[in-house]
Formats: sequence, structure tokens, C-alpha cells
Amino acid sequence: YSRYRYVSLLLLSLLTVSSNAWSERVQTPYQSQKVLFDFYFDAPQKINSGLYWIRSLLNPLMAAPYNTTPEEHNIIVLIHGTE
Repeated sequence: YSRYRYVSLLLLSLLTVSSNAWSERVQTPYQSQKVLFDFYFDAPQKINSGLYWIRSLLNPLMAAPYNTTPEEHNIIVLIHGTE
């Protein structure tokens, strides 16, 4: 059992080292985003889920290395529902 464990750990470490040698970090050059959010809520209290999706788009773009502002993007939010 210990022999197989040793061999499997050795192979795993070799795969990890070799994959790092082949990998390359690429910084995606994001530009101004054009987004349409279309939300349908059956109750006004459920708007927080829609705000989560908007925030999940903007937070990475406003952080380093992109450092964009919300005004730089063309974002349309369409909200409709039963009320």
C-alpha cells in the first residue's frame, strides 16, 4: 500500500511541475462592456438576486488591473414582474 502511495504522489508532483512549465499567465484586455440584464421578479423583495448579478459583473472590472468605472460601460437593466 505504501509503495503505491509513494508512486502516486511522485507522479502527481511530476504532473504539477510539468503543467506549471507549460502554463502562461494571460491578462485579458477587457474593453467597455455592453450588457443587458433582463430580470423578472414575482416579488419586489427578490431584487437582491438581480443586484448580485450586476455586482458580479462590475466588481472584477473595477478592481486592479482593469480599474474601470461603471460609467465606462453601457449597462441596461430591465426589471419587470407581477407587481
